[in-house]
Amino acid sequence: MLALIKNLYKANAVSIAVSLTAIVAYLSLSKISSITPVIKIDNVDKYQHSLAYFGLTLSWLFAAQKIKTKPSFKFWMVFFVFLFGVLMEILQQELTTYRTADFFDVLANTSGIIIAYVFFQKVVFRRFKDFLKD
Repeated sequence: MLALIKNLYKANAVSIAVSLTAIVAYLSLSKISSITPVIKIDNVDKYQHSLAYFGLTLSWLFAAQKIKTKPSFKFWMVFFVFLFGVLMEILQQELTTYRTADFFDVLANTSGIIIAYVFFQKVVFRRFKDFLKD
């Protein structure tokens, strides 16, 4: 079973990262009706931003691992995810009438990116070196 998962990951790491990027872009620019959560959480959208960019960053780090690039490439990939987040905020302001750019969204995106990078370096990469090889 683990071999099957490993082969699926290896064959699709870049496709998964590109797909998640497209999903985040779509969700960032589309009009989403407000769903009232059962539990009231202040600034829940900031948690959503952090979670989305955590997943997006991890997907690109896994893709970079598959591509087998220089270690500095991971840093640049993380930087481009950050720029993507800033671009989404700018596009929300410029292209939509129902969304606005928010500096705190950029901070939430950045926190998700940083947490994902540290998590990947300290936990995923060290613990699953054999899985990530080849």
